[in-house]
Amino acid sequence: MKNVLDFFDSIYFFAAIVSFVFSILLVIKKNASIYLRAFSPFLAVDISVSLLTTYLANNHIHTIPIVNALSTFEFCFYIWVFKCVIVNPLIKRICSILLVAFPLLVVINIFLIQGFNNFHSLTYSIGCLIIIFLSIYYFFELFQTQHAIRLAKEPGFWIVSGLLFYYSVSFPLYVSVNLMKNFPVALGNVIGIVCSLMNFILYSLFCIAFICKIQIRRLFSS
Repeated sequence: MKNVLDFFDSIYFFAAIVSFVFSILLVIKKNASIYLRAFSPFLAVDISVSLLTTYLANNHIHTIPIVNALSTFEFCFYIWVFKCVIVNPLIKRICSILLVAFPLLVVINIFLIQGFNNFHSLTYSIGCLIIIFLSIYYFFELFQTQHAIRLAKEPGFWIVSGLLFYYSVSFPLYVSVNLMKNFPVALGNVIGIVCSLMNFILYSLFCIAFICKIQIRRLFSS
């Protein structure tokens, strides 16, 4: 089973690294939106910390505080991305409020409710619901627009599709895990495989989003 887990972890990290490479090309492409160019440093941190936690976990070193910090950082970044891609001023203001309120809520939860050495499943579930709500609103706003949009060429569409899929699956998964105080090792392995597949799909959709804005021939001929 360990070999299977390692295989799915490998394809997840491969997709993440490929998406990081494409995000670097977006930095070179100066007319890309700021939220797209911001993915490069975000993915650098995200991949580096994920590799670190994988290494530490394989050496039986406690990683929960790092995982809590990373997942909170991810939520805040994605909320900021929604602030960039959503047009409605009210929703933008709500995103601004969430960028301050959510990390504060995580700190309160970690230190006063669930504990520093436990995964912050409560605030993680709230974060999932926030991303799901913002994703649904983005699609509502996208399909209400008066002018024609080629979705295949719209980076925001692919990014939000990935986020909606990932956190729609994450929410029931982590809620179920939170309700189960003890579960078999085999079930934990299955959950690990599912999480790796979810990450693979998420980063693959990020790749598509970045490719939408990159004209490879023009980039390397200039």
